[in-house]
Amino acid sequence: MGFVEGDMLPPADCQQCIVRRQALFTPLSDANLEKVQEARANTRCIKEGNRFPTRVNGNATAYMTVHSGWAMRCRSLEDGQVQILAFLLPGAFVDGSFELANGEQYWIEAITDVQLCVFAGHKLEAHFAQVPVLARTLASLVQNEEAVLMEHLADIGRRDAAKRIAHFLLETYTRLKLLGHAEENVIFFPLRQQHLADALGLSIEHVNRMLRELRERQWISIKHHRLHMHDIEAISDYCDFNAGYLQPRPIL
Repeated sequence: MGFVEGDMLPPADCQQCIVRRQALFTPLSDANLEKVQEARANTRCIKEGNRFPTRVNGNATAYMTVHSGWAMRCRSLEDGQVQILAFLLPGAFVDGSFELANGEQYWIEAITDVQLCVFAGHKLEAHFAQVPVLARTLASLVQNEEAVLMEHLADIGRRDAAKRIAHFLLETYTRLKLLGHAEENVIFFPLRQQHLADALGLSIEHVNRMLRELRERQWISIKHHRLHMHDIEAISDYCDFNAGYLQPRPIL
């Protein structure tokens, strides 16, 4: 599962990229994809625990896509606590200038080693203007992220702790399944209990108890960085999970 573990290098040819099914550049023709290839400045590896760059050569970073690995978008609070706002998986699009404008209390951090494709901003922006389908796909990605954030708001605001965790695990499993990386209801899962606590607004002790409850119901198990979904139907009914919000949403 090197694709999600972060040790799969981006190919030299964008045409051969296996993450295009979820990334910004999926629907482009060969001719338009060649223009995107021209805009790709380089690739970069962010080691586990390090933050994504907001500047390269003194300038705000342009655009990046996650080729392989896991990352998290974080926000620090005055008392030192951290809220994880989102988990970034292969195909995620990152606007470096937007991240820089958010301020120092926001950052993106690699959970595993992450392989990035980095694009020259001025070149890619020119393609946004010249290739309407590229702009529409960007809007679709933003819309998909908004749908996930709305579901997370419902998690934190209305679901109890056990259902909150169950819903998150199903969402994560489904996201990787859509990427083609669920094997017999098993996914690579590098998250620790602290990650779940910081993402779902719970204490580590509460996370531990709720995970134990889900295990005792024989719905899930987590071993050796693998999440096993033993009864997807039962856990979906339990936490009212509907995967529709994770499906691609065409703008037109």
